[in-house]
Amino acid sequence: MRCIIWAAVSSKPQASEEKDSIPSQISAARELIERNERWHEVHDPLIIPGHSRGYIFLADAATEMPVYTELMDLTRSGSIDLLICRGRDRLGRKDALIAQVEEYLAEYKVQVYSMAMPTRVQDPQEFAEQRDRASIWLRSVERARSQDEVAELQARFRMGTRRRVKDGYHPNNRIPFGYRLGDEGYGIPYKPEVQLVRQCFGWFLEGNTYEGILRLAKAHAVEVYPRNATALKYMLASPYYSGRVTWRRWDHRERDWRDPGDWVSAPGKHEAIISEDTWDAVQREMAARREQGKRHPYTQYPLSGFVYCGYCGGRMTITGGGSTKHFFKYLICPRPRSECRRPTPRNGVRLEMVEEDVLDWLIARATEPSLLEEELLALADQKTEGAAEDLAGLQAAETRILRTLEQWTRDYESLLIDRSEYYMRRGTLEDELEMIQSELEGKQHTITRLDPTAMEKSFAELVGPSVDRFRRRWSSRDDVKEIKAMLRQIGLRVIISADSTNPQLSD
Repeated sequence: MRCIIWAAVSSKPQASEEKDSIPSQISAARELIERNERWHEVHDPLIIPGHSRGYIFLADAATEMPVYTELMDLTRSGSIDLLICRGRDRLGRKDALIAQVEEYLAEYKVQVYSMAMPTRVQDPQEFAEQRDRASIWLRSVERARSQDEVAELQARFRMGTRRRVKDGYHPNNRIPFGYRLGDEGYGIPYKPEVQLVRQCFGWFLEGNTYEGILRLAKAHAVEVYPRNATALKYMLASPYYSGRVTWRRWDHRERDWRDPGDWVSAPGKHEAIISEDTWDAVQREMAARREQGKRHPYTQYPLSGFVYCGYCGGRMTITGGGSTKHFFKYLICPRPRSECRRPTPRNGVRLEMVEEDVLDWLIARATEPSLLEEELLALADQKTEGAAEDLAGLQAAETRILRTLEQWTRDYESLLIDRSEYYMRRGTLEDELEMIQSELEGKQHTITRLDPTAMEKSFAELVGPSVDRFRRRWSSRDDVKEIKAMLRQIGLRVIISADSTNPQLSD
């Protein structure tokens, strides 16, 4: 019987402990092999020295832990007959993963022997998984017992961690940046890092971005500084700096932060290096930035959706750019150069410059009705002229279809075409004629002039009685939807070309 040993633990500290450690599992398995004369070890033990193995699918486990791939390769090659492990819970933490590993091994006639709950080992030539009903029941019982043990261990871990937090200690002794773990079991401020932590909180409240704070921290730090933006966000959000220890702030199931009222929190035994007022102010600012990041540009900026490229006619999009200290929003044409004949790579212009031009344009037409009336008359003439051209084209198409119908009818009466071809062609032409006549009716109603009085009223409602208030509303996120509705009502269209802004009315 060709045997292989499987040993696994869930964490690296367990690998060095005597109970259920890697050496003890291997030693017990080899003693078992020595007691069975027909068994012999044919390969080095397969070891997982510290991983929860909390996967559901074998393919995912093999991607994360190559030892599963090695087991599958040995199984497919027919090199082993028996896998020995301390218990089936060593194959995985989830019952689904354990079942998949056992099914994979059984497909290639490889048996699993659990030292915790032994089953009868059959001769490799006679092994048939589906006939061994006793082994199937025992395996199910052992997997259920393993799940109960995992649940019990998790409950004990949660109870112990909650007690640590209530006593004022960090839940897992992973003391954050700025502290060092003292002999008493709680964090002690580390002077080379304390000043940098306080500076990071101050820089954030001054309005600096995360990337900007990282650059400032790197320039001021002598030895260490936050490695990336994720580490910086974790530092700014940690209540540990304000003198509190917390646990269960992150909801793994919902993939979001819990409300502070749902945290496990208590005053810590360590010294605070950030005041509670400063920490609360930073949390409010972080929440505001997260909310702003979640907002789509269309609901955040009044002009999004109204600006078009002057070279290809496509709608321009809003993006960010610039240095850390001078970060701006830009309007750019997203289409490639092959689709847009712009002279510059992106045909981009700063959003605030376009907004200023559009604001001046709107205010001028709201306060000077004569400007608006001239543009409306020109637009009405253009609209009427275009509609007249479309009307002439539709009338010509209608005449052409009527003549074609007459010709097909004469050919059918003269027996030049058969019945089925005539009716099929006549049905197609009649459908086209109905569609053109419907468009003709709509175009005849289109040839009308815009009402300057109604448009003047719309501009006045948009700008309102106070120009300064209108500018403030333009920058307020709460008024974006209302302003955009008014811009759609007046038919605003902004054309960008060669760094110039051309606001205009459209039909």
